[in-house]
Amino acid sequence: MSKDVKIIVCDPCQTVEYAASELAKYLEIMSGDDDVATIINDRNDKEGIALGLFKDFGISDDFLDDPALDDAIDINIQASVGTIAGSNPRSVLTGVYRFLESVGCRWLRPGKDGDVVPTRNVFDLSVLLQEKASYTHRGMCIEGSVSLENMLDSVEWAPKAGLNTYMLEWENPYEYFNKWYSHSRNPFKNPEPRSLAECRAYKTATTVEIKKRGMSFHDMGHGWTAKALGLPTDLVYPWDRFYTLTEKTQEKMDKWLAMMDGKRAVVHNAPMNSNLCYGQQEVQDRIVHDMLAYCKAHPEVDFLHLWLADSWNSQCECDLCKDTTPSDFMVMMCNRLDELMNQAGLDTKIVFISYVDTIWPPLKETIHNTDRFLLLFAPISRTYSQSYDPDTEGVYLAPYVRNKLPKPKNVKENIGYLKQWFEGFKGDSLCFEYHFWRDNYKDPGYYEMAKILSQDIKNLRALGLNGIIEDQTQRAYFPTGFPMYLYGKTLWDESADFDSLAREYFKGSFGEDWEACLSYLAKVSRLFDPVYLRGEKDESAHKDAVVKMRQIPLLVNEFKKVIERNIGHENKAVALSWKYLLYHSELISTLSYALKARAEGDMKVAKEYWEMTYRFAFAHEDFLQPVFDINDFTRFTSLLFK
Repeated sequence: MSKDVKIIVCDPCQTVEYAASELAKYLEIMSGDDDVATIINDRNDKEGIALGLFKDFGISDDFLDDPALDDAIDINIQASVGTIAGSNPRSVLTGVYRFLESVGCRWLRPGKDGDVVPTRNVFDLSVLLQEKASYTHRGMCIEGSVSLENMLDSVEWAPKAGLNTYMLEWENPYEYFNKWYSHSRNPFKNPEPRSLAECRAYKTATTVEIKKRGMSFHDMGHGWTAKALGLPTDLVYPWDRFYTLTEKTQEKMDKWLAMMDGKRAVVHNAPMNSNLCYGQQEVQDRIVHDMLAYCKAHPEVDFLHLWLADSWNSQCECDLCKDTTPSDFMVMMCNRLDELMNQAGLDTKIVFISYVDTIWPPLKETIHNTDRFLLLFAPISRTYSQSYDPDTEGVYLAPYVRNKLPKPKNVKENIGYLKQWFEGFKGDSLCFEYHFWRDNYKDPGYYEMAKILSQDIKNLRALGLNGIIEDQTQRAYFPTGFPMYLYGKTLWDESADFDSLAREYFKGSFGEDWEACLSYLAKVSRLFDPVYLRGEKDESAHKDAVVKMRQIPLLVNEFKKVIERNIGHENKAVALSWKYLLYHSELISTLSYALKARAEGDMKVAKEYWEMTYRFAFAHEDFLQPVFDINDFTRFTSLLFK
């Protein structure tokens, strides 16, 4: 027997070489021997684990629509000799992680302490596996408050979970980094300000890691309207803290900003929330040429997003605009951009969005070159008390009325508008979702939300959607990473069973007492009653909420016995899971007292307990921050106590 496992790189590109280094790293951890794996580039060597593309091993990819986008793996290893093949370099990396999972590894959460790696004889590993991802687009988008370390950990974890797509929204995601480094909500920390230039560098560093793993890189989104005016795309408000208004920019604003109530002005002091007078051809031309220039300057971008301003009912009312929907204007710009990109020989994909005012589809225009474009369905106003339902028979869909549009909350309403979009667009499409943005804080047990998420994913195909990008906090792993684990697993295999995934995750995360933990968190979810916390029950629900909130401290106190006997678990990752659960138990117990008082109508007491919850969370932020976005938790939960 060889003294080491050979890892043979058959396709020497960056991502396959990274896949080889990951395989070597985990084999060494499994064996406890830092020299057990050797990486070589001799593709003629047949005595090891060879990594490469389907073509390197004579495997057909004819079953794929687009091998560059569609992920598939073929693993054939007997006694640590054989092949890990992928339809593209990213799939080879996925194949490595699926091989490691098949021999017992688990990826519980991002960060160095999130892996569970068994002790194994690495010379006797055998796996036969052929899989194709159910959905093409399986991704995450930056949101919340983040440090650079948070971002890098999240990117590192994403392909382990089966994800293949990452979006860094905005030209410079300064606001997301600033929310962390400013520590503006944390009474125990001093600000650690970062400049715009530093945050641009953080985006670059994150992009490098995304591309190293071969993931599809999505960029920009909001900001084109501000960029056209010469205003900063990095800031929401107050945007003028880093910016001096020039005479030229003021002239553009006076001429190009959307006219509402007879005035052209910035909406809510936020350029990115301000639409333009799209009926002016020079406005359209400016946006189109800015996007063209961006594609030329950023060849690393695979998908560039065209979104209009981030606000409802803020469209221009002038004579040039009043008879044309914003979706029609958006499609006009898409078609012109496609023409110019073809002339320039650019193959970047363009993503246009069904979001706020553009939920209503165009009435006149259609996309000419569907191969260039993807439709992004972003139902931000939907409820998460219901899963996607393709049956929209009998659902009333309000017609487009400029600046008087309702926010469709009912899931079927949102799907109804999507179906109208599909009447005129037959290209690829995906969903931009918000399960982990703010609604996750309505479910402290993370169980009921996981059930909704699972069903949403399973219904995507019936809706004609080919995946999801979650607009989300990068730290959605408190009390557990189960919903994110389920997210990746179900997008990879839409037939994945919810209960089986729960068993798989909780066994890996909590060891022998996993069933008790799963049962406990399911009860936590039911008692907090996410539907009630969303404000979707009538006044009579307050009485029921009082009864439920009284039960939570009792449940917590009883379960602490289980936590205490596991907190010193021999496996570091498992022990950490229990430690997070200990802090979570303290947090939700105090929060339950606040919500009980709120349900009783005693807002004074409710606010006192909320203040205790708030301070407890921030007092322990150094420990909790890798898994818990406390800034967003306190920001969104505090709305319950206004």
